[in-house]
Amino acid sequence: MMREARARSGLLALFVSLMLGTAQAAPAPGPLPPNYRPALDTAEGGLWRSFDEFEKEVRLSPLLVQDEALTTYVRKIACDSRAHIAVRCASMS
Repeated sequence: MMREARARSGLLALFVSLMLGTAQAAPAPGPLPPNYRPALDTAEGGLWRSFDEFEKEVRLSPLLVQDEALTTYVRKIACDSRAHIAVRCASMS
């Protein structure tokens, strides 16, 4: 019985080491093109759609502060601090 358990654990260790040894990391994806949108029938596309709906709810919310000076200031700070969203910031102007 002890031999059997030791043999099983040895086979498991061998299997794991073979799997780890042959596994290759996927290459890191490059930067996404501007206006990238994943296909809607994928998990990522569904997540994007959910966040688009959430952003729409926030934009239309009666709780949204309607202070143009404050909105301009916050947008400027956000856009100045994040160069990678400059394309989106330009479209908001």
